[in-house]
Amino acid sequence: MKKNLLFFLLTFFYLSLDAQSVQIIPQPVEVNLLSGDPFIITKQTPFFFISGRAMANVIEFNSLLKKTYGFEMSWIMEVQDSNQKFIFLHLTKDSAITNAEGYKIKSCADYIKITATTRTGMFYGLISVLQMMKPNDSESFSVPAC
Repeated sequence: MKKNLLFFLLTFFYLSLDAQSVQIIPQPVEVNLLSGDPFIITKQTPFFFISGRAMANVIEFNSLLKKTYGFEMSWIMEVQDSNQKFIFLHLTKDSAITNAEGYKIKSCADYIKITATTRTGMFYGLISVLQMMKPNDSESFSVPAC
């Protein structure tokens, strides 16, 4: 609970910073901002995951999202429409992720993909996405291409 509250407070503080920079706590090993359109998150944007282990992360993230922005996101385990935009939670073995808290994020106009080897890494990846969300208006948020 204390960990969630700390992340909520830090996220709230950093959401007000300059949109051109990405401020994430804890600081990632590397951030590569890319040119290109951001990913747009709305109330209709779902999480997509294959492993049921990711569901606990969705519940935790939705709790923070509800407290911060007043809405929750749905989830799917199968993509029905090839044009559907989503946040893909990929819990898998990845030799590029060398510690249990590590994660990788790829964000583009069509999707965000968070790869982690553990639920802890996935949690930190989701918290990083929350910190990168910049309000466009009362209905949508942008996450920069990275």
